[in-house]
Amino acid sequence: MLRTAGPHGMLLSFIFFTVLAWGVVQFITDIISIWPVRGALVDFVRYFVDEDLALTVGAAYWFTYSINFAAHMTAVAGEVAVWQVPRWIDRSILFFLVPLVLICINNLGVRLYGFVGLVGGITKLVLTAAVIIICMSLINNRGASDAEGELHKQFWRGTTTSYDTGTAQH
Repeated sequence: MLRTAGPHGMLLSFIFFTVLAWGVVQFITDIISIWPVRGALVDFVRYFVDEDLALTVGAAYWFTYSINFAAHMTAVAGEVAVWQVPRWIDRSILFFLVPLVLICINNLGVRLYGFVGLVGGITKLVLTAAVIIICMSLINNRGASDAEGELHKQFWRGTTTSYDTGTAQH
C-alpha cells in the first residue's frame, strides 16, 4: 500500500477508514441506546432486514469469535515458545490455563468485564504511546542522523522516494 499510494495516500486511507469505522460504531451505539436488547446486532438484522440473514450474521459472529479464540491461543503459543520452558509447562499453559482465564473473564459480571476491558484498553494505549515516543526520540535524536542531520545512506538501497511515483501522480 505504501508503494502504491505513497505516504500521504496511505495516511489519508487510514484516516478515512478510521472515520468510517468510528461512524459505524457510533450508529450502532445510538441504536443500542434506543433499543437495548441482547444479541443486538443479530436482532437488528432480524428486525430491519431478514430472518435468514440474521441467522447468517449470528453464525458469522460465532465463527469469528471462535477463530479469535484460536488466534489468542496461537499468540500465547508463540510467546511461550520464546521463553524456552519445559514441554509439560508449555502444554499445561496453552491447553488449560489460558482458556480457563479467558473463559473466567468472559463469565464475569458486566461491571467487572467492562473494567477488565477498560484496563486492557488503557494499557494498550499507554504502551503504544510509549513505544511511539521512544522510537521517535531514538530516530530523531540519536543514531539515525549524522552531524548534518541527514539519514545515513550507506545502508539505504534505492532512492529516498520509495513509493511508485507514476501511480501517485494519477
